[in-house]
Amino acid sequence: MSNKSSPQNPTVIVQHPFDGSEGSDIILRTSDNMEFHVYRVILSVASPFFKSMFSLPQPPSDDVSLPIIDVPEHSKALDPLLRYCYPVMDPVISDLTVLVDMLEAAMKYEMIVATTILN
Repeated sequence: MSNKSSPQNPTVIVQHPFDGSEGSDIILRTSDNMEFHVYRVILSVASPFFKSMFSLPQPPSDDVSLPIIDVPEHSKALDPLLRYCYPVMDPVISDLTVLVDMLEAAMKYEMIVATTILN
C-alpha cells in the first residue's frame, strides 16, 4: 500500500459511489491512475481475497490520507466490477473485452457473486 501519487501520473477520482463523497476508508488505484474510494467492509464481504488482506497487520498510517492499494486492473474493468459489490444499479456491459477483464479480476479477487453473474 502507498499513500502517494506520482507527479508524472496524476490520479483521477471516479464517479459516485467511488468518488469519496460518501466517505471511504481505503483507495484502490488502477493501472490508469483512477482512484476508487471504497469501504474495506464491502470489499471484505464481497471478496475473501480482500478480507484476508485487510486482516494482515498494516503499516502505520499518517491519518491524513487514506491508504492506497495499487491494482493492475484498468478502471474500465474495475468500475463495473465494484458496482456488482455495492448496493447500486448493476452496470450494463457492452464491450466483450471489458467483460473478460472483469471476469478475470472477479476470479482473481475471489468475488463469487460477481463471478457467477459474469459467467
